[in-house]
Amino acid sequence: LLANGDRKGYVKIDGKSFGFDYQEPLIYPDAHSLEILDKEPPGKFLLEFAEPVSLLLSPLFSASASAAPEDFQGVRIFPFWKIALGNSEETTYGFRVRFTKG
Repeated sequence: LLANGDRKGYVKIDGKSFGFDYQEPLIYPDAHSLEILDKEPPGKFLLEFAEPVSLLLSPLFSASASAAPEDFQGVRIFPFWKIALGNSEETTYGFRVRFTKG
């Protein structure tokens, strides 16, 4: 997604559009859903979380001959769940991923 360098599309968290500039990371607390629309080629990526998560969206760049990150390649998505576990405790968190073309 968003790997063609045009950065035409949008990012929505919990149904609200964000001015993600594809240059700087975006941090959002307590998200329930993340939607990314890529216009060229057309496709939509949707993550729905069973429990609220803190999200970090980070642009991914490639290196050129100078080894400096220059060319935009896409977006990395990092979900962070807030949990407190004692000894021998465990928990399970789930999420749904949907990808549609067009």
